[in-house]
Amino acid sequence: MTMTIAEFCRTPSNSVTRERIFFHKLYFDLKLAAARCGYVLTLFEPEVDRDSYDVMLDDGDTQRRVQLKTVLKTAKTASWASTKRFMRLEEVYGDKLGLAPGDCGVGGGFVLIEIDDTDDEGNVSYLYSDYYVIQALADHIVKEKASRRAYKAFGQPAKDRADFADDIMKDLHCGSSRDPVRLCRKHFLRAQGPDQLLALLGLHAVGDVHVPCDRVMMAVQRGFAVDNAGVPLSHVTAEALALAELAGEGLLSLVDEPLLVNFAR
Repeated sequence: MTMTIAEFCRTPSNSVTRERIFFHKLYFDLKLAAARCGYVLTLFEPEVDRDSYDVMLDDGDTQRRVQLKTVLKTAKTASWASTKRFMRLEEVYGDKLGLAPGDCGVGGGFVLIEIDDTDDEGNVSYLYSDYYVIQALADHIVKEKASRRAYKAFGQPAKDRADFADDIMKDLHCGSSRDPVRLCRKHFLRAQGPDQLLALLGLHAVGDVHVPCDRVMMAVQRGFAVDNAGVPLSHVTAEALALAELAGEGLLSLVDEPLLVNFAR
């Protein structure tokens, strides 16, 4: 009996095998992206899945723990589990923001591998989230276009991506580091491709954007803040505005998100 790739991926008993197949595709794509940048990307898989990550990536200067999940393009899956320790800021950034060591974590990256199951080619897209992406969305450093926001009954605006990001940010900053946390699609940004995903992960990549998290956190440290309408507050300095604009431009240059714009627009 022959089976299409789409049929194979949709069969529940193949779910673990499906993950391994597409994990290896991700590794291949990232290693090629690193090769285009002139270095060898090293991958380490933990012997035991005890710390909520599937692989550690090393570009020779930076190591990044990464959690991986696969999802079919046609699936109705709404959220994915992680832990607060995995998603919280690493201590080097937390210290700059005045966070106690116990409130810091791994600073992990979460890659969602979206498999196109509408044909038999096995094509994928990579979606990415981490603390810095969520921070950028929550603080409107990148924001949804105004026309995108729908309205519920009684004239109340529906939640946009900033609201979803703000909700999970509040959740991350309370409770124990062992507590679970769930990410939904609105917490992820769709990478343009493997090269851009490498940059989102904070690893050496082709292009001008490297370690985008630094730019986001610099804007936050300098006091960038907006009101409920996404307009920068009057006390925000020109330096903070410039840093936030640079951070937003950097993120948007890496992602395929036509409904997101820089806060300055």
